[in-house]
Amino acid sequence: MKIAVYHNLPSGGALRSLQEYAKVLSKRGILMDLFIPSTANVDFMPLDDYTGEKHVFPLNNKRIDLKVPGLRKLGFMAQTGLIYGRLHKLDKKIAAIINEKYDLAFVHHTLFVQTPWILKYLEIPSVYFCQEINRYVYEAPVRGLEWPGNKLVYRNKMFMKIEKENMEAADLVLANSYFSRETILRTYGINAVVNYLGIDPEKFRPLGIEKENMVLSVGAFHPMKGMRFIVRSIGRIDKNLRPKLVIIGDRGNSEEVGILKKLALENDVDLETLSLVDDKTLVEYYNRAVLVVYAPYLEPFGLVPLEGMACGTPAVGVREGGVRESISHNETGLLVNRDENEFAEAVRFLITTPKTREEFGKNGIRVTREKWTWEKSTDRLLENFEKAIGLAKKQAKK
Repeated sequence: MKIAVYHNLPSGGALRSLQEYAKVLSKRGILMDLFIPSTANVDFMPLDDYTGEKHVFPLNNKRIDLKVPGLRKLGFMAQTGLIYGRLHKLDKKIAAIINEKYDLAFVHHTLFVQTPWILKYLEIPSVYFCQEINRYVYEAPVRGLEWPGNKLVYRNKMFMKIEKENMEAADLVLANSYFSRETILRTYGINAVVNYLGIDPEKFRPLGIEKENMVLSVGAFHPMKGMRFIVRSIGRIDKNLRPKLVIIGDRGNSEEVGILKKLALENDVDLETLSLVDDKTLVEYYNRAVLVVYAPYLEPFGLVPLEGMACGTPAVGVREGGVRESISHNETGLLVNRDENEFAEAVRFLITTPKTREEFGKNGIRVTREKWTWEKSTDRLLENFEKAIGLAKKQAKK
């Protein structure tokens, strides 16, 4: 089976998962060819070692900063429309190339428009992995947190129509959790198939190093990742027990980092922030931490608790979104409501109860190896590739 991969992803969990799939498939003798616009991230979790041919297509996404305040917003919208037009045209061009020599297209998110136009022009079977809906478009901002971007661009009916039409063109849509599947169904009316993600137990594993009075959170420096909530929660723990908080970000902005540091000072929390660390360093922090703390708002799935669990470090998470599926309450960690006092109490309890913490840690290692590996996830992915081909054949006979 000749497979073409299309993506226009930034750094983050979606790109990590794509690299892991490519890695496992290459071990099995399947090399997917890569098709990407020039705006795709190629430095974070590079795919070159695990894929075949690589095709990069130039895409001009430059905007002119209009100095006149009254025209700036309208100018941003107009220039965004131009970028959409270029990407639409480029996706059509890429689809024509893929249609000529491949058996299946494995499609992922794109910058600017979450669900890419390429799906409308693919004549071969297509599988679209929808890691999450376009939350800027379909979800109201959480009170007290501002969405980035321009609401006039994102929250409009034309944009919603584009997203829906593009997704409907896929032969099969995959979701990373049952929470995500329900969200896709509610938003687009499409029955997605759950293809759980995984972890690499050879990479994320216990190192036998000493634990510190430190808790770890990992994710983009973005308001929706819930880091502000974590800082305030840690500040509610008695000072003589209060752990250090380390946050490792894969992307984000300096403004959010500044807000977190200010909050840490106000709440007397010892905070350390790191960005874009390598996997070796990340695994060391997972091992050094006494707990992983995780509180993003309506996270579609969240690999972070699984990575920590694979290292023998239990997690405390907020009971919402896909996190309810990756953390097993009272087995591999604790799930609590989004309440700073409850979260603080869960952290305090596990810090001061080493026997329970060690039991959860052992359970985490066992559960991740039994259920949450990329090998198992790739088995399901290949089954879904075959399913998409079957669905495309049925559709062609109609």
